[in-house]
Amino acid sequence: MVAQLSRASKALDALDEFVELEPDWDSYGASPISEIAIEKARGILNWIAAYALLADGPEPVAVPLADGGVQLEWIGDAEVLEIEVSPEGNFRFFAPATPDDKGPYLARTSPSLIDVVETLGRSRR
Repeated sequence: MVAQLSRASKALDALDEFVELEPDWDSYGASPISEIAIEKARGILNWIAAYALLADGPEPVAVPLADGGVQLEWIGDAEVLEIEVSPEGNFRFFAPATPDDKGPYLARTSPSLIDVVETLGRSRR
């Protein structure tokens, strides 16, 4: 798990920095990033690391969203996975419909982490 957490260290560090973002951080009226969204995103990254999901995939990237949420991304040559965490802590994820697809993407709103695991498992085959 330690190796997996080190792969996520840049994303985890970015989450720490999101706490400092003030209203209008993007100069277009963005909301501050919700502490709930940050903690949920941190939990998702830790959970994915604990189960060694995406161990051989691209490193995760954390991106602040204008609504106060957080997006986690894994973008590589052969795969794309995005998890959006709302300011309230709900999340949805986007993944290719099949392992060979670059789109269309499956979108699931407020899935359980089990749904994420099952989709990751299918996309890795």
